[in-house]
Amino acid sequence: MSVIKDTSNTMNEHLRVLFISSGNITNCGVNGVTTQVLGPGEALKKIGVELDYFLIRGKGLKGYLGNVKTLRAWLKEHKHYDILHAHNGLSGIITFLAAPSAAIVVSYMGSDLLGGVDRHGKPKLQGKILAVIHRILSQIVYKYSIVKSKNLFERLWESTKKQIIPNGVDFTVFHPVPKSEAREKLGLPIDKIIIIFAADPKTTEKNYALAVESVRQLHNDNVELVSVVGHPQATLNYYYNACDILLLTSFHEGSPNVIKESLATNCAIVSTKVGDVPEVVSGIDNCFVCDFDPQIIRDKLQYLIDHGCPKSNGREKINWLKDTTIAGKIQHIYQMVLGNA
Repeated sequence: MSVIKDTSNTMNEHLRVLFISSGNITNCGVNGVTTQVLGPGEALKKIGVELDYFLIRGKGLKGYLGNVKTLRAWLKEHKHYDILHAHNGLSGIITFLAAPSAAIVVSYMGSDLLGGVDRHGKPKLQGKILAVIHRILSQIVYKYSIVKSKNLFERLWESTKKQIIPNGVDFTVFHPVPKSEAREKLGLPIDKIIIIFAADPKTTEKNYALAVESVRQLHNDNVELVSVVGHPQATLNYYYNACDILLLTSFHEGSPNVIKESLATNCAIVSTKVGDVPEVVSGIDNCFVCDFDPQIIRDKLQYLIDHGCPKSNGREKINWLKDTTIAGKIQHIYQMVLGNA
């Protein structure tokens, strides 16, 4: 466990929030805070919310449970948070066990409500059980639940206090850079057609095998599939700009950050029909959503290659996803929970 204190001056001295999230990924984010959590947190700071991070060490339910006493002790010593905002379902359970009477908001990330899957895309029993527990807690314990997409929204019961709020994008971090400059920065070949897979190939939900097979069916030695995982946001920005196409082949998603981040760089996209991807890329040039069929995905990749791998116009189309705009929506939920809205 570690706690990262915010010592900066804030515009809103009366709204104090503690983010509770996994701190297991050490090579991505800042000070152990993952980029998926750091983005919303730093955006909330921009609009005047005083915010700290509490990082959970340990994996799985057993690993998370080992943090209950530490979080309880921290909260006993620092009785000044208005909202405890847990990021992912397991963090919500730990927060409730440590502070059952607190104003708890939970952001669900995807697999916590959808359940984990095996390499064939079939749900795992443990994930299904945990998903039911999360639904029950959202219904009777938490003050509010935030989900990233419609498919997650529908997993919670109708009477649950809930809202769809996808993660926003920091347009100052993710922005267009000339392809040649980005490839030189990363040491990537200038003459190859580069397709990036911005996820851990070992994560079964990401369905890396489908990406490999789809690219293999191109039968093009000039195409290179590059997996990108564990990089800070500034480096990710170079990868999005260096590639010709972003390929996402997940079995399921909530609201994948890589789609929105890459759109901010005007990246072309081919993705399976998961989460909110169809809604986010709707009406954006050179972005395609496909069924789980390597031939269909190959055809979309081939279309982009045949047309010179054109850029998308994503940046101008996703203004509504700017990080501070999204942060304002989260702040409004806090105010509703506290009875100030």
